[in-house]
Amino acid sequence: MKKNRFLLFVFCLLQQFLYAQQPVVQKLIIPVKKNRLSAGPSFPLGLFASTHSPGITISYIRIMGRPANEPATRRRETGFAFSSSLYHFFGRSERAGSSDFRYPGYSVLDLQGGLTWAPLSRGFFCLSLGPGLDCYGGHYRFIIAGGLQGSYPLSPKISIRPGLSFIKEPGTDALWIATIKAGMAF
Repeated sequence: MKKNRFLLFVFCLLQQFLYAQQPVVQKLIIPVKKNRLSAGPSFPLGLFASTHSPGITISYIRIMGRPANEPATRRRETGFAFSSSLYHFFGRSERAGSSDFRYPGYSVLDLQGGLTWAPLSRGFFCLSLGPGLDCYGGHYRFIIAGGLQGSYPLSPKISIRPGLSFIKEPGTDALWIATIKAGMAF
């Protein structure tokens, strides 16, 4: 009798496991590429261009939500993004009287948060603002940095990212920077 009860218990337990199995047709999970790494030249604008040559920029951006160029049944038109950028500009030389003077290089590291907007089926815009740290002539200062970046995908992984950024130090005018970067999504 005990053996029959045990077999009945095992049979019921196995039946529960059979009903709990996944269906034969699996849902297709589309991998979403939310991270973007990009690099390219930066061009100083205004008076900043008279003292510094074009430089280089390396950026990382993380987009929260589904980006516009990802395949999906529903995509969000607006969302949030977090980014970090490293800029470096080379100083120019100029003649001051009978001697030459060279401006030191200028480096900026910033962390920004902002909003993304995807008005088209491909590409998006990102408006962001945040704190940063700059180094000029061996002196470090805290700054406010912001910018408007665009992103247009050339393929599922590669995109072009033009942008306009500003850097504001306390007690000085804002420095304006134009960038054009090639990016990779991962």
